[in-house]
Amino acid sequence: MENEQVQGTPAEPTITARERWTARLVAAWRFTRSTASAIAKLARRVRASDAYARCVQLARSGSARLRRALGASRGPLLRAALLVLFVEGAVWALTGPLVQRIPPGMVGVRHSPWGAGVEPRDFAAGLHWNLPGLHEWHTIDAGTQVVDFGTFTPALELRTPEGNLVGVAVAVPYRLMEGRAHRLVAESLRSSHADMVRANVEAVLLTELGRASSEDWLDDERRREVLDGAGAAVGAALESLYVEADRVLLQGLRFPAPYETKLLEIQRGTQKRRLSEASANLKQYQLIVDRGVEENSRAVQRLRDERDLELTELRNERKREIRLFEIESEAEVRLMRLAADRSYAERLDEGRAARLTAEVEARGLVDAALAGDEGRLYLAVQAARALQLGEVVIDSRDPRLPNLLDLEGATELFLPLRD
Repeated sequence: MENEQVQGTPAEPTITARERWTARLVAAWRFTRSTASAIAKLARRVRASDAYARCVQLARSGSARLRRALGASRGPLLRAALLVLFVEGAVWALTGPLVQRIPPGMVGVRHSPWGAGVEPRDFAAGLHWNLPGLHEWHTIDAGTQVVDFGTFTPALELRTPEGNLVGVAVAVPYRLMEGRAHRLVAESLRSSHADMVRANVEAVLLTELGRASSEDWLDDERRREVLDGAGAAVGAALESLYVEADRVLLQGLRFPAPYETKLLEIQRGTQKRRLSEASANLKQYQLIVDRGVEENSRAVQRLRDERDLELTELRNERKREIRLFEIESEAEVRLMRLAADRSYAERLDEGRAARLTAEVEARGLVDAALAGDEGRLYLAVQAARALQLGEVVIDSRDPRLPNLLDLEGATELFLPLRD
């Protein structure tokens, strides 16, 4: 884009070599004069400083020590002073006329009156190299600007195809195309650019918006289509001015008072018609909703009945299974009880038989034990112990009367006779 040739740029005047060298000498002389002025300002600043005044005062006081110190260090001090002067001069040059600052939101265009003319490039915001006398700078706003009709300036007065007057307040935002600022300077459009943009926008809007009918302005969709078409036409018309614009913003719409009254009546009728249509649609929708609610209620009730039926069947089936399980359990319990009773009777008979056998064996053992002398003696002792006499009358003259003092004889009375 930098090498792009600018269309419509006026031809540069022919400059001879002598004039070119003269211009260069003048520029060099201006640069030398500005540099010398900067050094002089720096020297005045150093002389006006408090440190310099204190050094001069001490030197004039006649201190030999200071004179010797200054005499010994005259060379380093001179070099340091020159270094300070050079640094301050460089800082001043960077922040002074050797640097051109482009503010944010702006675009710079560099022009060389004694050289190649307008450079075919745009300089972004920041710091750029500048040679006083050789370069001239132009700053152009690169931000969004607005062409307004109706806020601070009169609105557009249009006549519809039906012959109705309408006042339209619109705003058209636009901005400079990227990399085209140098063309405005080259074609000498910088001073009149805003007026030309406004004139082109107004002409296009009067043409494009004048085609819209009253119904187009009253209908939202049709009004949006009209504004979109006008925005496209404005963008195409402003390309020759190196401007981008793609939309038209509607801020207000005004009809004459009689037509406003007529429009109000039309809008009332339209609103009533729409209200009646909306009421009819609402009734239809309400019927549809009621029908849907009724169908949903029947479906829900049907689902509930089916669920209750399934639950009842499941409950009955579980009851039948439980009853069958109880019957089987009772039968098993009865069989187990019968088996237990049978086993108990068998064990009881076995126990009784064993008991009888044990008793017989015990009786045989007792009889065998009592059959001996010890047994007879044991029986006699037991019989003697068990003997209870109420009243005994003894005839002492009877020779058969046992002597109670003769224990052996008394015991023999109770001994069983031997076989």
